[in-house]
This record gives sequence, structure tokens and C-alpha cells, in this order.
Amino acid sequence: MKRILIVDDETALVRNLAEFLRRTDGEYEVATATRGDQALDLIQKETYDILLTDVRMPGLDGLELVSQALATQPSIRPVIMTAHGSPTMQREAINRGALRFLNKPVDLDSLELLLDQLKATPERSQPIGGLTVLEIIEFLSETGESKVLEFTAVHGSGRLVVLAGDLIHCATGDLEGDEAFFAMAAWGEGTVQELNREAPEVYERNVTMTRDELVLTAQSCNDDPFEPSDPATEARETADPINWQDPNEKPYAGKETEMAETGKTRSERLKERLDQLVVNSSEIGGALAVGIDGLVLGASLPEGYGKVERVGAQTAALLGLSQRTLEQLRCGKPDALISQGTDAWLVAVIAGKVGVVAMAQAGSNLGMIMLDLREAADDVKKIIG
Repeated sequence: MKRILIVDDETALVRNLAEFLRRTDGEYEVATATRGDQALDLIQKETYDILLTDVRMPGLDGLELVSQALATQPSIRPVIMTAHGSPTMQREAINRGALRFLNKPVDLDSLELLLDQLKATPERSQPIGGLTVLEIIEFLSETGESKVLEFTAVHGSGRLVVLAGDLIHCATGDLEGDEAFFAMAAWGEGTVQELNREAPEVYERNVTMTRDELVLTAQSCNDDPFEPSDPATEARETADPINWQDPNEKPYAGKETEMAETGKTRSERLKERLDQLVVNSSEIGGALAVGIDGLVLGASLPEGYGKVERVGAQTAALLGLSQRTLEQLRCGKPDALISQGTDAWLVAVIAGKVGVVAMAQAGSNLGMIMLDLREAADDVKKIIG
């Protein structure tokens, strides 16, 4: 038997609804109140499964009643009855924790159907295992459904919010948006549960890429033979602002000489060409030669950087997008992409199966940088062979 508390300052409505529910073969035990503060007193003394409340009442209104009821009994399921169901009010009600809305005057058949749905819907769905984040969003994109999901794997857990088949929000730990998605995609298989109490509409969009861009970029990042020990940390570190040195204090000053390739290894030649790129530019603070699989083939970085063996999610996304995703989306075959941050930019240029990624100061002359990068990328391509 489910226990229902009906709250409305219209005494006749409360009486009629209570009598209707008490006649349903003993399915419901019904309590009533005509004020929000009176209802809260009952909730603090007794346990209820469903709260059916009006919004506009003297004293404690229905929205505040929902908030305080959930704080007292987190398992209670609030339903809002209102004749003034504006989008603003509905959003506020959902933010407070309301699960459903019922228009006034209340249709008894609609009320019975709504209560049946609440009885059949658990707070969260049964966990489904053996799925990846990529498989989840591809499936929901095809069905066009709206859901708030919790994805859990060995590395941690995160939230995916899908609205009408479109992934709008993603978060795990300190990461949000695209970076959170790439970190979770690197976790591999896990379990997913739907959070039935939460509404997708209340989440703000923090995912900027389309589903195809997310999937293809994540696939290009995860195709490498090496798996990061902590994908979330890797994604977070690659998104951090770059600490720039003064252009006059470049660590490779004095190396502006032509390459003498005879007797040098490929690594030495790559390093020398990247050093030349950095030293000859007043706006490039560091550069990497990167294979399409994300493996760093050569580097010229400011002092203080350790050895870099593989780029992180953000840089890999630039490389993957510029050659794979946009081409598959029939947006042409660009050889360069730019990721603009507040303090620094990442500029990637592709040449065959290798890319050159430069760290540039925000506000730099992109035209000159692109010319330097394209020339360097062609040289790197020749060195790689």
C-alpha cells in the first residue's frame, strides 16, 4: 500500500481527490493538508511515498514544501498540481525535485495513470553492464530519448545528460563537457543507470562538439597501443593553461643554423627542425611532432617540461578532427585547426601521417604561425619518410 499526502488550500479539491483514491481497492492510504506548513509537520512525523501538492498556498508554498519534504524524506516523490504551469515555474519545480506535473482542474483518469507510472518507476534503473560511453550515446542518439545517466567504470563514475538524443552535459570529477566525455570514453566498458528522479531539461549545456565529432575524436584518441593510467588526469592536464616564458629567454637561443642531416638520427633531425621553428618565431612557445596515433615523435618545449611521450585528449582531438572527423562529415579536408584559450592557443597542422602542434600565445599572428607550421610540417614529413 502506497501512502499519499495531498496538499491544497482548496478544501473541496482535497476532499474529492482523497475520496477517489481511497476507493481504489485499498491501494492507497491517504492523508490531507490545506497548508504547506501543516503538510511539512505531517512529513516530519510520518513517512509518505508520494506528495501531491498545489503551488500557490498561504504560508509555505508548494515549491518550498517540495524542497523541505525531500530534505526530510529523500525517497518521497513530489507531484505538482497547478493551473499556472508556466515554463519558468516548471523549471523551478524540477530544480526543487518535482517528478511530474498535473494540470488543474485535475482529471481523475490522468491522476490514476500518473500514480501508476510512479509506482512502476524506481528512483534509478537497474544497472546495465558491458557498455562503453560511445555505445551509450550512439544508441540514445538513434532513439532520440532524453535521459540522465550515471556511468561507472574502474576509473570512476560520471554523468551523461541526453536531451532528445543530443548529449548536452557531461561531468566527472573536476572535468566537464568535452574533456569529461573523452576521459570517460577512455575508461572502456562499465555499467550505466538512469537517474529517474532527475530531469535533463534542468542541466545547462557544456558539451560543445556534435555526437559524430565526439565519437570519432574519442576513437582516434583510444586507438593507441598505450592506455593512460589515469585518463581523467591526462585530460585535465592537457587542458591547463600554458605557463609562458619571455620570448627573449627561449631555451634554444643560438641554434638558428641550417640542419646538417649527415650523420644525424631521425630523432635528432626532428628535434633540430622543431628547435628552429621555435627559435625563429617570436610567438611560438613550443612545438611537437606527433603521429596521428598521438605518439610524440619529437619535441621542442620550454624549460620545466618533462619528457613528453604522448599527447593528451585535447591535442589528440585537434589532430584527429583536422584529418578524420571533418572529412567524414563532408566538411572538406582542412590541414589545420586552432584551439583558442584565454592565455594560450594550440595550433595543429597536418602533413600526411604526421602533425606539428605549436603552443602560441593568445592573440598571436595566426597567419605567420600557419606559414611557419606548414613549412615545418612538410619538413617533418620528409624526415619521417
